[in-house]
Amino acid sequence: MGKSKQRLEISATDVFEYVKCPAFFKRYVSSGKRLEECYDQYYHDIIFQSGKDYELSEIEKFSLIDTTQSLADALRNKTISAIRIKPGMILKREITVSLKNLKKLKTICAIGRPDLIIRNKDTNSFIPLDYKTSLSLFNSIRFQLYHYCYILQKYDPNIPYLGVLKSKKFNTIFLNLNSLKLDWEQIINKIILIKGGRISESKIVREDIKWTKECRKCFFHTTCENIVKSNLKINNLPGVKERRFQMIYDIGIKSVEELAKTDSKVMWEKILKIPKGINVFGREFTVKQIIGTARAFVESRIVILPQKLKPLNIKINDGFFDCEYIDSKTNPEIFSISLGIIKSDESLSLKNWFANNSSEVETIVSSFYDYLINKGVKRLFGWNIKSADIDKLVKISPLPSEINFHDLFYDIIDNIAMPVLSYRLKTVSKFLFGNQFQDKIQIGYEAVGLYKRFLETGNHEHKERIIEYNKKDVIQTYEIACWYEGLCKEYK
Repeated sequence: MGKSKQRLEISATDVFEYVKCPAFFKRYVSSGKRLEECYDQYYHDIIFQSGKDYELSEIEKFSLIDTTQSLADALRNKTISAIRIKPGMILKREITVSLKNLKKLKTICAIGRPDLIIRNKDTNSFIPLDYKTSLSLFNSIRFQLYHYCYILQKYDPNIPYLGVLKSKKFNTIFLNLNSLKLDWEQIINKIILIKGGRISESKIVREDIKWTKECRKCFFHTTCENIVKSNLKINNLPGVKERRFQMIYDIGIKSVEELAKTDSKVMWEKILKIPKGINVFGREFTVKQIIGTARAFVESRIVILPQKLKPLNIKINDGFFDCEYIDSKTNPEIFSISLGIIKSDESLSLKNWFANNSSEVETIVSSFYDYLINKGVKRLFGWNIKSADIDKLVKISPLPSEINFHDLFYDIIDNIAMPVLSYRLKTVSKFLFGNQFQDKIQIGYEAVGLYKRFLETGNHEHKERIIEYNKKDVIQTYEIACWYEGLCKEYK
């Protein structure tokens, strides 16, 4: 007897994840893990748990049908305005594909379960509705809704390719999905090849990786980072976003290798001739920074940008600090502040202030200021604090006039180019010191997630993890400052 043919199911979640990032989808499928296991704890809560909580709270507002009739009958019922699929029920529709090399597959089905099916008042037809906590993955959501429409047409051929999206940040968005047909079919074919076991299709290639700031949240980001570095594009360099990339391309520079050999003055003169070129790049030194980073990658070394490095002259009683906060344009919530003051033996004396609830935010900021003044701290270093920590502190309480806040981030990017994809604190620290000062938490938003869980549960393990992470950021800032100071002496 021959081997029985396999059944392959393509879920709406498969479509969502593939559109979000083909590289992540391939790693997730080949890992054999459940999707939830491929997200870190905080992102898991945002995507899965808080999404479910939001969905349930919204659905409670509807007067839903409670019927034993079939879905097809329910869709034809003119008295019904909203249908919720029964728990555990998954909708299916067979997909017809023309992939000759997948004959081993007996049937291929599209499967899914929209959060809700509601009647559209304009067309009087049912359309799928999905709840999301955020619209940050809007394109993935569109294709997911299209997938639902395709499945629902099995039960009612008159269902249009329209979808509804509700999120916490926006009320209700109606989406016309008709234009997605060809792209959806191509996505389905790609997913079939990956899930069907085609090894060549499952291998991650450079084109699969979008490499945005969201990538650092990914469970598999280290693999992708290595692929990006081995096949670096100009728009992967720090500080080169779309408009700068287009202008660099327009003046004839097509590769990182070409950029590394370019004279900064010549490139700046060409940029000045482009309409709005000066607005996009700002100053000639920005060009020098970008070229320096290109050289750093091509030559695999640190590149010194100016003719003379300016030392920090770190001394006893200088301080280093870092804040963790829930961001808000008007009312940021700083929940952890860590401080390190240089002692006579050049080590750090570490201290932390932690808000056990939102009412303690102003208290910990005031206590932090008072401690700095009482200890005689005149200069306080931080990393990228001009656009982050300081902005949040002043919205809670004015900065003490006695203290000079010094942003080490600019000492680094204005003087040194490194072969790194970003100048985030942890990226620079890892490049200089390996994993010596790294923490399990790799980005601030994870600390935010831990803090929210601490507020909900009172679990002090969450609090201790945040404080440890916060203090390690202070230590990393200090170590980078010491490294830079040593470089200044060596370079001199």
